[in-house]
Amino acid sequence: MLLKNNKRILILIPSLVGGGAERALLNLLNLLDLKQYSIDLAVVSYRGIYTNQIPSEVNVIPMFKNDLLVRFLAYLQKRIGWTFWFKYVVRKKLNRDYELSISYIDGNFTNLILMMRSPGNKVSWVHSSYESYSNFSKFYQNNRYKTKLINNRYQKLDAIVFVSQDSKKEFINVFGEFPKMPVVYNIVNEKNILAQKNAFEVEKSSIITFVTIGSLYPVKAYDKLIHASKLLVDKGLKFKVQILGKGFLERELKALVSSLGLEKTIDFVGFKPNPYPYLDASDIFIMTSKSEALPVSLMEAMILGKPIIVTNCSGCRELVGNGKFGQMAEQTNKSIADKMEFLIQKKEDLGYYSDLSKRGASLFKDDIVLKKNISILECNFE
Repeated sequence: MLLKNNKRILILIPSLVGGGAERALLNLLNLLDLKQYSIDLAVVSYRGIYTNQIPSEVNVIPMFKNDLLVRFLAYLQKRIGWTFWFKYVVRKKLNRDYELSISYIDGNFTNLILMMRSPGNKVSWVHSSYESYSNFSKFYQNNRYKTKLINNRYQKLDAIVFVSQDSKKEFINVFGEFPKMPVVYNIVNEKNILAQKNAFEVEKSSIITFVTIGSLYPVKAYDKLIHASKLLVDKGLKFKVQILGKGFLERELKALVSSLGLEKTIDFVGFKPNPYPYLDASDIFIMTSKSEALPVSLMEAMILGKPIIVTNCSGCRELVGNGKFGQMAEQTNKSIADKMEFLIQKKEDLGYYSDLSKRGASLFKDDIVLKKNISILECNFE
C-alpha cells in the first residue's frame, strides 16, 4: 500500500530491549512495504537485543550510546525541567522535515518529538495502563505534575494512539479526553510466529506444562504464579511451569521457588529472542499480570492456539473477551490455582480450549491490524 506523497516518517523509541512494544514495532516494520516509505528510526538509548534486527531499508539514528547518560538527563528533565542537552541532540540529529513524527512508546521521551523543528504531525503511542499500573499511577496522583503533562505534552500532540480500549479508558480517567484518540492493536506477524516455532526443537514434557513470557518485574506478579503452583503441588498435582524472561526480580523469585521446594516444578528459562518453540511445546499459556495494555505474548499464544489463563486486568480481559476465549482468574493465589487445576483436570479437552483461543485471535489478524497502522501513518487519526 502506497503512502500519500511517499511521506517521510520519524519513529522514536527509548531503546530496543526485548519488550512487547519493541517486538510490535519490529513486526510493523517487517510487514510494511518499506520501498514505499522513507522511515527514520531514532533510538534514544541505542541498546537492546533488537538492535541488529531492524530492516535494512530503515535508517537508524542512535541518539545516545551511553545509557547512564540518558538516565541522568531523563532524571534532570523530570525533576527540574532541564532539557538543554536533549534539545541540542534532537535538533542536531533529527533535523529533517518529517510529515509525521511518532513517539512509539509514550513517556518522558515523547517530549523529544515536541522539541523538533519539523512542522509535521506529532503522535504518541500508548502501550501502558496508566491507572492500574502502580509505577505510573503513583506519579499521576500529583495534580501539579498531571496538569503539566496535559499542558506541555498531550495538548500539543496531533493524536494519541492506544493499543487497546482498556488503555484508552484508563488514560481518559487520568488525563481526560483529547480530540484524536484512535485505538490500534499491535501487530503480531502471524507468518513469522508460525515459521519461527520450528526454528529449533523443545522437548515436550509428558505432564501438563504451563508457560509464561515476560520480564521479571512486579507488574507480572510471578510471585502469585509461584504461590498458586505451591497450592497445587500440595494437593498432589503433577505439572511444570516455564517462565521465559529476565529482570531485576530474578534472584528474589528463584529464592521463593527454592523456599517452597518447587525447583522441580518451576523452571526459569531466561529471555529468549525466539520464544515460539517453547510456547508451541507447552500445553497452556498463563499470564498473572496486575496490569497490561495489550500483551503481545498473549496474542502470540492465541495465534498458536494455546489454551489461555489470564488474570482479570486491563488488556488481558479485552483479548480474551472477558472469559469468552480463555480462562480468567481473579488476582489471588487461590483463583489462579483454581483455573490451573481446572485445565489440568481437563487435559483430554484441551483441544476445545485451543479452538477458543484461535477464535479470539481472529480479532487481531495481521491484515486487519496492518490497515489500521497504515491509516495512522497516513495521518488519518479518526
